[in-house]
Amino acid sequence: MQDATPKTACIIIPEALGKGTYRLWIERGEREQFLSVVKVYLTSHFDVPDKEGATIKGAVFCENRGIAGVRVSDGFETAVTDADGYYWLASDKRQGYVFVSLPSGYEAESTDTTAPAFWAPLAEAADVCEQHDFELRRVDQSRHVMIVAADLHLANRPTATGDLRQFAEGFIAETTAFASAQSVPTYLMVLGDMTWDEFWYSNLYSLSNYRTTMQGYPVPIYHTMGNHDNDPYFAGDFAAEAAYRKALGPTYYSFDVGEVHYVML
Repeated sequence: MQDATPKTACIIIPEALGKGTYRLWIERGEREQFLSVVKVYLTSHFDVPDKEGATIKGAVFCENRGIAGVRVSDGFETAVTDADGYYWLASDKRQGYVFVSLPSGYEAESTDTTAPAFWAPLAEAADVCEQHDFELRRVDQSRHVMIVAADLHLANRPTATGDLRQFAEGFIAETTAFASAQSVPTYLMVLGDMTWDEFWYSNLYSLSNYRTTMQGYPVPIYHTMGNHDNDPYFAGDFAAEAAYRKALGPTYYSFDVGEVHYVML
């Protein structure tokens, strides 16, 4: 332990500690207290040089080696990674994100299946160059299963049983069991209307709450945007999409799984 306050503690992780799940305890003399289960993820930082005009840069890599030929986009501009796995985008950052079009045989190394880390939110001003690296992992996708769902319309409605309870005991339980029974990589594609804009404010249930509902889902989820996933208090597509982009990322993107190229519109 490096430092501590009544509410926080800063610890140094040993260099030899590998990626994995650990039980965290605090000890003082002969006394000890279990705190939590923690997951440790290790990643690399690539020193990607600046390039004139580029406002977003980064690396796409697997097992600490860059991957060439991967397409990266801000939603308007696209670039392809070079031999080192580096990319540069001259972006006005209008969409507020950058994403990778996942190549065949790879998944995003991610801690959140609801919003897999093939995309990243932008944090700096439009004229400031910021770096976003994407770590991928190899997966044998020569065969795969795609579960397809649509129109969940989750709204936290206070009915006799409640739609969230029905959803957990029905859809979540059944598709989790189905996905767990597969012997090949399995994914979930949700074709829009995860939520119901009419109830975003009256029931306090919107896309950020949907992400909480889906937390821990066993396979990566790829979303498209439905008409009920627009913020009803904004006119025009772009402004009304802001909440979706913040919670679930790109409204237009693509990716490969095995021999299939998926285009999400």
